[in-house]
Amino acid sequence: VEVRGYLEGGVTSGEVVVHEGGRVFGNVKTGKASVHGTLQGDVRVKELISIKSTGNVSGNVKYGRLAMEEGAELT
Repeated sequence: VEVRGYLEGGVTSGEVVVHEGGRVFGNVKTGKASVHGTLQGDVRVKELISIKSTGNVSGNVKYGRLAMEEGAELT
């Protein structure tokens, strides 16, 4: 699933990409996630969550592995 705009609700997918300017609010269950925009809510990433320099992730976040670039936010 690739998000370039606004998405509110639940997402279950093998991989989620939130592009810069994209916003996701809700429950997310995925194998891998790459966040360039905003991801907020109950987030479960089985393998790797990669938060890029423009990315902001907040909420109840659980992950297998984490990669963050300088400037990325995780709360």
